Amino acid sequence: MTAFHEFYSELYKTTQKPSDISITSFLSNIKLPSLSKDRRDLMEEPFTSDEIREVIKNLKTGSAPGPDGLSVPYYKKFGDILAPHMAKFFNSKKTGSPMDPHLNTAFITVIPKPNKNHEEVENYRPISLINNDLKILTKILANRLASFIKQYVHKDQVVLASHTSTDEPLAVKIQTKNSKDYKEALNESHILKEVCTTPFCIPGYGTFQTKDHLFFIMECLNGGDLRNFLNKRAPLTIGMTRFLTAEIICGLQSLHDQGIVHQDIKPENILLDSSGHVRIADFGLSEMDVHSSHALTSIVGTPTYMAPEIYLEMPYGFAADYFSLGVIVYEMATGEYPFSFSDTVLGTVSGTDSNTVSDTDSDTDLGIGLYLDEVLANSICNQYPRFNEDFSMNLMDLIADKLLCKSPSLREMHVKYLQSHPFFNGVDWVKLKAGEVSSPLDMEKLPPMDLTTEMMMEEIIDPDEEELKPELSEEDQELYSGFSFTSKGWGEIQRP
Repeated sequence: MTAFHEFYSELYKTTQKPSDISITSFLSNIKLPSLSKDRRDLMEEPFTSDEIREVIKNLKTGSAPGPDGLSVPYYKKFGDILAPHMAKFFNSKKTGSPMDPHLNTAFITVIPKPNKNHEEVENYRPISLINNDLKILTKILANRLASFIKQYVHKDQVVLASHTSTDEPLAVKIQTKNSKDYKEALNESHILKEVCTTPFCIPGYGTFQTKDHLFFIMECLNGGDLRNFLNKRAPLTIGMTRFLTAEIICGLQSLHDQGIVHQDIKPENILLDSSGHVRIADFGLSEMDVHSSHALTSIVGTPTYMAPEIYLEMPYGFAADYFSLGVIVYEMATGEYPFSFSDTVLGTVSGTDSNTVSDTDSDTDLGIGLYLDEVLANSICNQYPRFNEDFSMNLMDLIADKLLCKSPSLREMHVKYLQSHPFFNGVDWVKLKAGEVSSPLDMEKLPPMDLTTEMMMEEIIDPDEEELKPELSEEDQELYSGFSFTSKGWGEIQRP
């Protein structure tokens, strides 16, 4: 027994803890969505007995809500008595009242496995008995977050898979079907079908569906995304910035030539292959059949990369993608974000229709400023980024005067001549588009992907989510008619 105690005491003991300064420094150097003041206030409201009763009511029988804590039957039987006392305790901690030092103490012990020889040590299992199941508190907070968490966390899953015949690695995006997001899903499927042979865009091998889920089969890239690369390497060299910018331009031109506006160009949606070449990905917010520079009116995209015309609720088109590119180029060259923002920036905005067309004056009232971050909106529409004295003049002109031009009509004119811009002197665009130019990126040598582990769908799909999800009616299932397709590329990788 002493050996068990010593082993698990050492196992759970932390000798090195990050300082508050190091944590703050880390968080300040990454761009994460954060809660608005109203939502923070909601999370800070006093805990109520009713909230605790609701959590206890929904606890699953057969397991403790915390790590080997008191059983669910115990809470369900005495919940009405416990709830006001637990609420009082949780609220006292919010006001800074001292906690009994033994309240969160976990006592590590062992219990015998049933129907085993208890004279043998392997027939015991260790457990940690904690005096207070704080997981009930986390479930209350999770319930409060539930109403808006989807705006901060992407609803899709992407898993690694392989072709059964050729072992070709594949990326599979899994999306839960519902009666609201079918237009986006159909749109993404159709665009993947269109761009499957487009250079510098992620190839879509096909899509299929089951009764409950949608599956997007795509090329698997093990170079990560541009955001991850920038977090490690920014600011990049002029050569790296020039190469990546040129390949993204080629990808955007290919999309625009097919009448597709991406609408969510950002580093997270720029993938890299193992050689350091670009693939534009994630077409869930994209629009097809765009034939005008003023065809779109929906407020769509990631706020920190949205063009001024979207904030000003003006009709817009292809030029908005190039403003997003301008933000990315500044980040590549400096390692910083070019505009100011508060701590309330959301992740992604989707499907907010605007019927108001504003003027292009720099001081125009920002109609959606109340909906998004006013500081960010004002900065994007009225301010220009700062540059160091030794910053490349050609790159400064490309970013500030061309890509981040506030006027969408002028920006649209500028992008027609991007390939002849002085910053791209020396770039052989013909060879670049043909994939004949080597990437200057020094990509990490990653270990081979493990494609030997087999998993059942039940292990990938969250069973708790499935229990809460209403079943689609036959009428709603019809909304997904025409979703599935198979590309020519799929046939090619099937050949052994």
